[in-house]
Amino acid sequence: MPLCSGPGAGMVEVIDTLGNVYKIDPTAPGTLIPTGITGPANSKALAVSANLNGGVSPTYYTTFMIAGINYLHYWNKFVWINTTHVMNVDDITGAGTLIYGYDYVNGFVYKYDGTGNATFLVGFMPCTNASEDIAGDCAGNFYVINQGATTPTLKKYNSSGVLQNTWTLTGTFANGGKGLAVNGNMVYYDGSDGKFYSGLIGATTVNFAASTASPFSTSPIFDMASCGDRGVNTAAGAKDSIFGCDGSVAQILTATGPGPYDWTVISGPAVITGTGQTVSVTASQVSIVTHKDADCSGNNTLVDTTVLYIANAQVDAGNDTTLVGCHGIFLDTLNGSLIVDTSYHVTYNIQWGPLDGTILSGDRTLNPIIAPTKSQYYYLTVSTLAGCNFVDSVFIRVIDSTPVPNFAALPKFNCLVDTVRFVNLTTGGFDSVYWEFGDILNSGSSATSPTFYYGDQGLYKVKLLTYMHINGGNDVCIDSVESVINLLHPNIPEFGVDDSTVCVGTPITFKDKSKTYTCAPNITPTFEYDFGDGTKSTSSNIVHSYTQTGTYKATLILRNCLGCVDSYSKIIVVDTLPFVRFENPDSVICEGQRLHLVADYLTVGHTGTTIDLGDGTVFQDRDTVDYSFAKAGTYNVTLTGHYRICPDMAFTQLIQVDPYPRVYLGDDTVLCPNGSPLVLSDRNNSFNPDAKFLWNTGAKTASILAKDIGTYWAQVTIGGCTGTDSLVVNKDCYVDIPNSFTPNGDGVNDYFLPRQMLGRSINSFTMTVYNRWGQIVFQSATTNGRGWDGKFNDKDQPQGVYVYSIDVSFDNNVSEHYTGNVTLLR
Repeated sequence: MPLCSGPGAGMVEVIDTLGNVYKIDPTAPGTLIPTGITGPANSKALAVSANLNGGVSPTYYTTFMIAGINYLHYWNKFVWINTTHVMNVDDITGAGTLIYGYDYVNGFVYKYDGTGNATFLVGFMPCTNASEDIAGDCAGNFYVINQGATTPTLKKYNSSGVLQNTWTLTGTFANGGKGLAVNGNMVYYDGSDGKFYSGLIGATTVNFAASTASPFSTSPIFDMASCGDRGVNTAAGAKDSIFGCDGSVAQILTATGPGPYDWTVISGPAVITGTGQTVSVTASQVSIVTHKDADCSGNNTLVDTTVLYIANAQVDAGNDTTLVGCHGIFLDTLNGSLIVDTSYHVTYNIQWGPLDGTILSGDRTLNPIIAPTKSQYYYLTVSTLAGCNFVDSVFIRVIDSTPVPNFAALPKFNCLVDTVRFVNLTTGGFDSVYWEFGDILNSGSSATSPTFYYGDQGLYKVKLLTYMHINGGNDVCIDSVESVINLLHPNIPEFGVDDSTVCVGTPITFKDKSKTYTCAPNITPTFEYDFGDGTKSTSSNIVHSYTQTGTYKATLILRNCLGCVDSYSKIIVVDTLPFVRFENPDSVICEGQRLHLVADYLTVGHTGTTIDLGDGTVFQDRDTVDYSFAKAGTYNVTLTGHYRICPDMAFTQLIQVDPYPRVYLGDDTVLCPNGSPLVLSDRNNSFNPDAKFLWNTGAKTASILAKDIGTYWAQVTIGGCTGTDSLVVNKDCYVDIPNSFTPNGDGVNDYFLPRQMLGRSINSFTMTVYNRWGQIVFQSATTNGRGWDGKFNDKDQPQGVYVYSIDVSFDNNVSEHYTGNVTLLR
């Protein structure tokens, strides 16, 4: 029941959205203190008031809707009692000997005196923001708060609904709450943010501050209440209820006022020690003590009743038990029991220990879930607010039944199938096993120590799973172990060679690369090479040469210590030695002459050809070349054949390039047919003994005599190269002396003179012309004269025959004399 006098009278009562009733200590508002009382279904309002309907006083009031009508109900210490009186409001509050109801939607206040339905008292402006609430004090006044107004206020009204005072709200506050309480000069309300707000009533303001805790964030409330009959006098009265521990501890009660206090035991075995304002009371059972206490005016006229409740609980933590688990995990639910007398509304708090982390959940219930890691005690402590503690313990013993799997593998190797016997070495107990042998077929066995046959060598991951059924077979404890079984005992012959395609006679190194198994240090594998050419060897590494070309299959036969035989072969291709040459090349040619080269080579394994002409000219991958050397000389012409295996083969042909002879017969010359012959010869090669001559006359001598005018040529051959030169021998005499002339002045043949002769290299010239009587009619000794013009002493001579005599000498010391007749024509 709520305390309305003495210490504790300042408590704030709340009802949450589920109808649960709690207390809040305003000095420590972070925790909702459960009362164990739950309102009727759909309860949304709460008030603490003197019982206006003849029951335990003070008590709780609430509204409960029946058939759409709210009826006032009160708590009689055991159940809720319907007053059958109607109060259709949203909030209620106790105030002296009245209960006020507030319909904040319509802005109406109703009051209730316990005699009938609540009656209308006063109307205000309706609340539109759902932020208003109502509270009362012991003098019968009520208060209305409005946090959502432009100026938030708290207003006080008397029992007639007349406004008495208005305070402005200051400080920190959040509107939208659903609860309001007034205790003395303190105002409390819950904010929409879930925090508990408190404010001191001053002369004109109420200054609010928020608690650091949010008690309503997890349990939203519908209404808040405070002790409205004597709660404002927080220093008055003794405790209404005292909770003790089986009478062994004295409880202190203190009264107020001037006395006398008249402490009296009404019922029960209580013993009062002392007679003054403060006394001590002990009791072994429930007892009721009364005394005179002050009313709101301070006079000792009210009889105050204190009930001593003696807590007595029978606590049983359960029977000691043994938990069987595996892998160190043990789960169980403790089965504690508690027998108490709930008729006195003593709150018993349950707490299991130790709080070492092994209690997974429910440490404040009778059936916590535990997960111990060792054998240990668990303690069940039941306590009350008065400090009574009742303790019992239970011992939980744990047994780890985890099997520790282990096994050994004993292989026996063979050439085709290996046999492995598996020996189970599991400790810790097991009742069944399963083997996974790790082969490609996922073979398995449930035998304790099976034997398995592996058809292929390799590394096999073998897994042993062990099972232990515990807790009557309902649970299975499983563990497993894996191990890799090495069944590699290879007999894999293999060898490597420097090259598998070689030139005949090239040494080849056969190097063993085999993988084999050695049974014991003294039992080594045996090797045998068959080179495919009729030769063999038992060495593991050997050098062998093939003397004949061809394709050979070289085989290594390997036998290991188990008698397993296998072989490995490799094809060896042996190429023949290559050759290259030119087909019948010319070894000597003349300068500028075309050299024709044809390559001849072995085509087996041939990859390319290079022809180097020795003058910086190189041809690639050509079998024929036609080439002319620009200069005479000796050239090393090299043909190189490239081969895939055998080394390159080169053939060099020496080519002699001879120059053509330089033949020079001299410049063109002259000759008189009747004169001395000329000597013609090659002025460059006449004395070369290797020179061979051929003249156009058929002569093969170094020189010839030219007796006639004409063109002469000579061919000179040296080392197979032939040069040629020619000259012209012109006539060097007056063979064209005209036999007539016509001195008629027409410009044609007007003079008698050998013109052609005068064009030569003449040193001297004399000509004399006689008439038929032997008289000299013309005479001249000049080489460039015009000749006889047919006149004598400037007179034209008669037509007729005249006689001439001409003497000429030339630069070559040749002299000639001509005599003849010439006819003058008119």
